[in-house]
Amino acid sequence: MDLTGSIIARDCPEAWFLCLRAILVEGRRYTIDKGSFAGHDRIELDWVNLCLTHPSNRPLSPQLPPYLPDVIAPVTDTQIEEYAQTLLQYHPVGRADYHYGEFLNPQVDEVIRQYKEGGFNSNRLCMMLGDMHSVLCI
Repeated sequence: MDLTGSIIARDCPEAWFLCLRAILVEGRRYTIDKGSFAGHDRIELDWVNLCLTHPSNRPLSPQLPPYLPDVIAPVTDTQIEEYAQTLLQYHPVGRADYHYGEFLNPQVDEVIRQYKEGGFNSNRLCMMLGDMHSVLCI
C-alpha cells in the first residue's frame, strides 16, 4: 500500500492478498465494544482505496497455493454469489444489527433514473450506507 492508502490489484483474489498484507503490516488492532462481534479483537485499516485493473476476472475468491493443502480458503465463489443475493434485503440476517439493503434499496431506483436521464458522465451520484441514526458525525 502506498502513502495514499491505495492498493492496485489485478483482480479480487490479488486484492485480498494485498489487503491482508497491508492489514498485517499497517493495521490498527482494537477490541470491538458493541455490535455483532462485541468482545472480539479486530485489526483494520483506517482507509484503503482498491483499484482492480481486471475486475471481471474469475474466480472472485482467493485461490490458495497447492503447497498449503491444510489451509481453507476464507470464502468460495458460491458463498460470494449467495452473499451478493442478500445485499439488498431489507431485514438483518443472523447476528447482524442492520443490512445494507435497508440503506441501499431506497436509493437504487433514483440512481438508475438519474443515469438513464443524464448519462454516465457525472461524478455526482453516490449511494450512502447508513443513516443519521447509525452514523455519528462530530
